[in-house]
Parts: sequence; C-alpha cells; structure tokens
Amino acid sequence: MKRLSINILMTILTIFLFGSSCSSGDHEEQAISELPKFLTSIEVSCRDNWFLSRYDVKILIDDQEIGILDHGSTEIYEVTLESGMHTIRFESEEDSSVDGIESLSIQRDTSVKYYIHCHNDQIDVDTTYEIQPPLDASDLGSLTYSEVKTIFEEAGFSTISLTPIKDLSPEKLNDLNIVTRIIINDTDSFTKQDLFLADSPVTIEYHVEEDIVMPYPENHYLHRDVDDVINELRALGFKNIESETYSTNVLTEDNTVFSVRIDSTYFSEGSTYSKDANVTLKVNKYREDKEEVKDDISTKTLSKSVAREAFEDYGENLYVEFKPHWILDLINEEQIGNTWYFKVGVTITDFYGQEFDTVAEATVTGTDANPEVVDFYVSQ
Repeated sequence: MKRLSINILMTILTIFLFGSSCSSGDHEEQAISELPKFLTSIEVSCRDNWFLSRYDVKILIDDQEIGILDHGSTEIYEVTLESGMHTIRFESEEDSSVDGIESLSIQRDTSVKYYIHCHNDQIDVDTTYEIQPPLDASDLGSLTYSEVKTIFEEAGFSTISLTPIKDLSPEKLNDLNIVTRIIINDTDSFTKQDLFLADSPVTIEYHVEEDIVMPYPENHYLHRDVDDVINELRALGFKNIESETYSTNVLTEDNTVFSVRIDSTYFSEGSTYSKDANVTLKVNKYREDKEEVKDDISTKTLSKSVAREAFEDYGENLYVEFKPHWILDLINEEQIGNTWYFKVGVTITDFYGQEFDTVAEATVTGTDANPEVVDFYVSQ
C-alpha cells in the first residue's frame, strides 16, 4: 500500500514537470512568433560594366536568396522582415566568394536602395536610406530658393533641382526668388514625419519676373531710328541692349535699324524672352569706304540682276538661309522705271533651325550703283 502511494506521487510529479516544460516551450515559441514584421522595399541597381566582371548577382538576406539581378539592370524586391538587424549579401552568381555585405536595420515599413558595382574580387555597395524632410510642405513662409536648397542639402537630400516660375509682374517683385512649392517624388503634400529615400528628386519652384511678350514682329522695328527702337525695347523691360554697325551698299538712311536679334534669334509677335536676354541691333551705315561713283550708266539705271541681288542680300541678312526660286516659282516681276517689284516662292531657314517654304515680295529702287530695298515682306 505504501509502495502504491509512492508510485502515484511520482507519476503526478512527472506529469507536473513535463507539463511545466511544455508550457515553457510554448511561451518561448509564442514570444518568438510575436516579433513584429514589416514590409521592406529593396531596390538594387547594378552599374553596367562594358567589358570585365559582367556577372549576374545573387541577392540574399540572412542567407536566404530573394532573387538574381541581371548585370547592369535595376530591380525592386518586396519582402517581409522581422524587426531587428539583418544581413544583406550581394554575391557573384559565378563565384560565391566574390561578394559585398551590408547590415540592414528594420524597425518599421522601410524602403532602401543599393547601388552595386561588380569587380573581379568584390562587389562595392553604396546604400541610400530613407530620411525625413526638414520642412512641412506648408512651412515655406518667405524662404528663398537658395535657403530651401541649403536646408534640404543639410538634411541629406542629394538630388535637388530648381525651377523658376515666371509669374511676377513689376508690382510684385517683393516676392522675387521666394519659394512657391516643393515637390518630392511627385508629391507636394508632405510633413516632417514622412520618409523619402535620400536620392529622391526634390524640385524647388520659386517666383521670378514674368517674361516679356513681344508685341510686334521684327519688321516693326526695321528702318526706324536706332535710338527710338532702343527706347521702345527698354520700355518693354529689356536690360541688355547693344548695337553694331552694318555697312551696306544698299541706299538707306544712316542710324536706322537693319535687324534686331534677341538671344541671337529671329522673333515674331508673341515670342517671349527674359528681361536679361541679349538684344542686338544692327544699324545701317551707308558705304563709308566707297569711292565716289563716276557718272556712268550704273548711276542712272537699275538692272534686274542687281535688283534681284539686292533682294537676296536683304533676305539673307534676316534669316539663316534665304533661297528665292526664280525659275520654278516666280509669281510676279514688274519694272517701272528704276523700280522693280518681285514676288517669288522662297525657302527659308530661321534662327530656330526650322526650314519652311513661303512667299517673299519686295520693292527695289535706285540704281546699279545704289540699289535700295524700300519694301520687303515675307508671308507667315
């Protein structure tokens, strides 16, 4: 009887101890399984080698393969990782001893970018982590673009561009260079608590003076007194205006405008330019170094060939190329005394490099010694 009681007691004790052990193991497994897990976006970009070390790269996290990256390509891998430290390894698919290793800390949903460069004996790895903006999108106040750029650079952002917004009229120049909007990764709604990769594109938009809209085409300013034209262009807001002499054999009044170029381009009504654009006027100066013309037939008549040449010279000074089609596309040609009228199809290349076919017409008068283009028009 006594022995039976002891056996029963031992059985109960064994059951208790075994149960306690199982319960402890269950708690440990439960504790391990309760580690938080986070979505992790891993972008890997492999620099493309032209010749050597062009192997593909195996990517492993904690020795578990998540993918194989083709050499010279970029891929994004989405994985779920437990909170804590992890090891990411980039390994040559041809030789596992050639690798590059980085540590990765996971405390929340995370994005990280790796730039890798393959060599024959190792893989170089540069890591770009997430960082927080130094400003809320609504905290711009009266900050200038240079101030905002410095603030973002000091916060760790590396890809910053500046975009001027030409919207300030003369009465609003107090807002010159003030930031109007910041865009990070295509969004202009963010706070200092948001996270972005450090190389995310940051665009800073800021106010500058509005452009000058040309009220007239170039022809409006031609054959006019140069001082009058300069004053008119300054009234539009242009700051940089210069003039240069254009010596011509065509009879014309000195100190009148032969051509106007803005930033070396031909312009039309509605063309827009910065107030800092460079304006160049060519000013007529009639044959200063020409010897006195003798009294012969060239001083009394104007031949068709000379009139046509004066017409072509005039067009060539207005455009990059000016080619009349005298044989195939002559529309009208008339002579009244020493005056010729031409209307002819032409091929023009403008200062934007655009080539187009149109019709030009002009009136040329004077003599062979002194031809003068008194009227010139190109159909638009």
